[in-house]
Amino acid sequence: MQVFRVLLLLCLLLSGFPAAAQPQEIMLKSGESTDVFEVYWIDTSNCRSQLNRILGIDILSGPEGLSASIREQTVTARRQHCSQQVPGGWVVFTAGNVAAPVKGPVQFRVRYDTTEGQRQSSHTRQVALFP
Repeated sequence: MQVFRVLLLLCLLLSGFPAAAQPQEIMLKSGESTDVFEVYWIDTSNCRSQLNRILGIDILSGPEGLSASIREQTVTARRQHCSQQVPGGWVVFTAGNVAAPVKGPVQFRVRYDTTEGQRQSSHTRQVALFP
């Protein structure tokens, strides 16, 4: 039985499964914007918000012509399996005036003011920008 599980796992890994684990590339043309993902800060034991406010977002490295912002709104903390709405927002990427196609990783952090003090989360996404 153990050999069967190992072979099954090996087959799944060689076939590219799971596809969700592979990073998706965000593609934008000049002037376009897209929602990337929701941001919030909660107590995972009770799904209650600990967020006072989102302080900002900083691009640490990435293709020129890309900007990031936060659109504040209530969101659902789905990654923590919470069903209630909490204060938060969406990370939004915007392509500026792109002269030539460029692609690569963008590394950024979101800064929060929480009931426990200032916190941050770091993220990396693949982007491709086009004129």
